[in-house]
Amino acid sequence: MGGWRHPNVVSLRAYYSSEHELLLVFDYGAVGREGSQWTGQRLKLAEDAAKGLAYLHGTSHSELSHLHLTSSNILVDNGASSALVSDFSLLRLLSPPPPPSTAEASQKNDVYDFGAILLEILTGRSAECGGGVEDLPTWVGRVVRQEWTHEVFDVEILSGSSKEAEDEMVGLLQVALLCVAREPEHRPRMGVVYKMIEDIRDRGSRRSRRSLSPSSNGRSFESSPCVSEDTPAPSQ
Repeated sequence: MGGWRHPNVVSLRAYYSSEHELLLVFDYGAVGREGSQWTGQRLKLAEDAAKGLAYLHGTSHSELSHLHLTSSNILVDNGASSALVSDFSLLRLLSPPPPPSTAEASQKNDVYDFGAILLEILTGRSAECGGGVEDLPTWVGRVVRQEWTHEVFDVEILSGSSKEAEDEMVGLLQVALLCVAREPEHRPRMGVVYKMIEDIRDRGSRRSRRSLSPSSNGRSFESSPCVSEDTPAPSQ
């Protein structure tokens, strides 16, 4: 772990081991929360977190999984304006390497958890509580299948958002629903998730540049992505 170096992964600096304690010392950074309005920065933080987790999954050292991914483990470094993945499970250090099938299943669980984090960002709700007795992925999946409306998005980030920002939110919602697919084999790998979010940001950047062009006549560069009727249903 001490050899891992990535701008979106908290670095391990030291460790302490005794008969009764096992402690890890990670970098400390100025940690904050993203603003209430939807901006390109919020999408960048999602991309950063996906990139960091994809690095952990794809490390050449072993088939690594986070095993305890929650929104509280995605740190926002205000100084660097970036997101960092933190709080890797110590179970990794206390148990032998899992067989490939188990490692892949654990990574698919990480993908599901990351999708739930994206839904938290988009809805402003806790992953454990969507619209009452349902968990968040189940609630979002039901709303999207019935009528994909703006009701699923947090009113604070939706208020005053541009058409381009709304397109980005819908695109990120599509990615989140893929991550929380009912069957693990239908969930994409984290490397694919990262590329999809990167593509959403790239499309937004191209639209912004096109809208500033005198020849654009105010039209967006690409049409808005939409959620299709066959959006994978989340697990319960």
